[in-house]
Order: sequence, then C-alpha cells, then structure tokens
Amino acid sequence: MGQTTSNIVKKVNQWATGDNSQPEGATSSQCIARATFNPFVYKRKSQLYIDGDGDIAHEFYEQEKVMYKSKNGKKKRSRIIMKKVPNTQLTPLGMEDLPYPSINVNYPHIICDASILSPPT
Repeated sequence: MGQTTSNIVKKVNQWATGDNSQPEGATSSQCIARATFNPFVYKRKSQLYIDGDGDIAHEFYEQEKVMYKSKNGKKKRSRIIMKKVPNTQLTPLGMEDLPYPSINVNYPHIICDASILSPPT
C-alpha cells in the first residue's frame, strides 16, 4: 500500500516539475510530452467595466421610478430608487498587468511548512 502511494507521488512530482525523463522500461513513443508548469501569474482580468455609453467604472447604477400606495391606500406615490446594472450587460475592460508576479493558486508544491511558522512549545 505504501509503495503504490510513493510511486504515484513520484509521478505527480515529475509531471509538476516538468521532468521529461522517461520512466523505466518505456520507449520514447510511449511517453507523452508534458508541459512545464509556470507557478507565476503576470496578468489578471480587470475589475473595470465599460457600459454602452463608453463610461468606465467598477459598477454601474441606473435610476428606476417605483409607484406605491400610501399607508391608507388612497394616494399613489412615486419614488426613485437606484438599481445596480448586472455585469452581464457590461463589457469587461480586458486583461491588466500585475505590478509584480504572484504565485498561482493551483501551484501543487508546499512553499513554506506550517511547522516553521508555529511558535515553539
């Protein structure tokens, strides 16, 4: 049981680090080319949106007139409320460069062991 787990961990580690060496007993035609994994992210999706008028902002609101009856039900009144425009009706600005690279959240390796961070007992 432990040997099988160790072999699986070795194969995953070889794939994640981009080690393209052939496993024992495999020919070159049996090996699949693996892409190397870059742990850094250099761009991200912008948080800004463009509306139909060409204005750029994080979020957009539109005024809506709402009719309602007074408490005694005799008079009709209106009031204006602000309603948020859904992001599906807006166009994202695009990709933007990060000021400095960050580590991808899907990076499969431990960067810092938690036991180092805990205070000694």
